[in-house]
Amino acid sequence: MLKFFKISFAVLTACLTIGSLSSFRNLSATTWYYDGSADPGQFNLIGNWSDEEAPGVTCGEDLDIPCQTNQEMTEDQLETLLENNPGEDLFTHVSKRQD
Repeated sequence: MLKFFKISFAVLTACLTIGSLSSFRNLSATTWYYDGSADPGQFNLIGNWSDEEAPGVTCGEDLDIPCQTNQEMTEDQLETLLENNPGEDLFTHVSKRQD
């Protein structure tokens, strides 16, 4: 019976550990990179932003497509930024892409 409780406790601990780790979001500040389309309606979708640089994308001032955030921020801060700055209003906080 004691062995059953030990195994149950180990399984419960493992499940709680895995569950708590999977619920963590990116809590550290980082630069965010846009990897979506040129459609301004897509600029504010969190799924189009990543903490990894988009391959083949160069930042500059040529295109009205976001490139990266101007300052490091957490994922929660990025979400707030995207919610409060629709479409091209976002360019006061992010750089544009180079052609």
